Amino acid sequence: MQTRGLFLTFFVFSLLFLFSHGTHAATSCPWQNQHGADFFNLDVKLGQEKLLTDSQVREDLDCLRILLTNVYSYGGIGNDHVILKRLEDLSTSAQPSSNTEFVNQIFSLHLGFIDTHLSYQAGNSEQHFSGNQSPRVMLSEDLEEGKIIDRGPYVYFKTGRVPSPITKTQSDFIQFVRKQDRNLIIDLRGNGGGDDGFAHELARVLFTMGEPIPKTIKNQLLSPLGNIGYCLSLAISYGPEMGGGKEYCNQIRESVTSLQFAQLLPYHYQTKIESLQGERPVLYKSKVYLIIDSTCASSCETIVEKLSAHSRVVTIGQHTYGALHYSNPGIFVLPNSETVVRLPTLRQDYENDAGEGVGYQPKIQTTNIDLDSLSF
Repeated sequence: MQTRGLFLTFFVFSLLFLFSHGTHAATSCPWQNQHGADFFNLDVKLGQEKLLTDSQVREDLDCLRILLTNVYSYGGIGNDHVILKRLEDLSTSAQPSSNTEFVNQIFSLHLGFIDTHLSYQAGNSEQHFSGNQSPRVMLSEDLEEGKIIDRGPYVYFKTGRVPSPITKTQSDFIQFVRKQDRNLIIDLRGNGGGDDGFAHELARVLFTMGEPIPKTIKNQLLSPLGNIGYCLSLAISYGPEMGGGKEYCNQIRESVTSLQFAQLLPYHYQTKIESLQGERPVLYKSKVYLIIDSTCASSCETIVEKLSAHSRVVTIGQHTYGALHYSNPGIFVLPNSETVVRLPTLRQDYENDAGEGVGYQPKIQTTNIDLDSLSF
């Protein structure tokens, strides 16, 4: 199960209230001296300004240090990492502040280390790195999302977001490509992410049998602490059913229920090289246009990353968003400021790479596309 959605902030954090109950101790990290199952609860009052004493600020910074060192996948965050050095300086000079000011301060720890999936929110402030903000792409006509539309010279499909498991129409489109060799227009606008499964399956049926698909190196930071935060993220993103991760999260819940605080912290990195190959028996000869702009983010960009390496694929539009290298976020709450912390637990590096916060540049750059004038 992998989650790479670039979620709309208001949507995600309004959903937090659906999972809020219980009261965390104000003098310790929410998980300290508690059983692991308590992680599935949130107690957060977003939008409310509150004042913190200097000792409360230091307590929340201590909790944040635990998260950064045991959950966050940015890479190489040891005791001498600049982010932790900045945190130590902030703790040493802690002053009374509002939770809004506190969020602004802790976000400054990450300056120079761009990760568009990371975010902090409390009081009246939500801080995150913005990706590429290129102009939106407009089509000569709006066609229905999630429907395979045969226009004769080409077949049009607008993916929409990509959940796990993928939708029936997304699965139908993959089977269509598997069995056909037609000119395609795949519209990725508005696809804010989800799961990488659609990208992988579509690449397999487009690339020729045995042909290598661009590789991905995955570095997953695994800890009981991170697993719990990730499952809470799934619950917020997909609802009580948690998409395809319900069984996984039930197993996590059972495994951590009897664990004490110290047992939640041990972690290790699991490194995998994702190496895919095509399954198509013959070369795909028709032309494929991928329509992209800055509303294509996260796992949507995985579609671009995989497919744009194919000789018959042409990207057209504007730069994608640039939420590329991080996923599987965990969500936690700091006790005094009630800051909602969203930290990815997985980092990915691509053979067909692009810059974080920059995204993939189209081969044909334009803001207006006449579908019927495209060259096939």
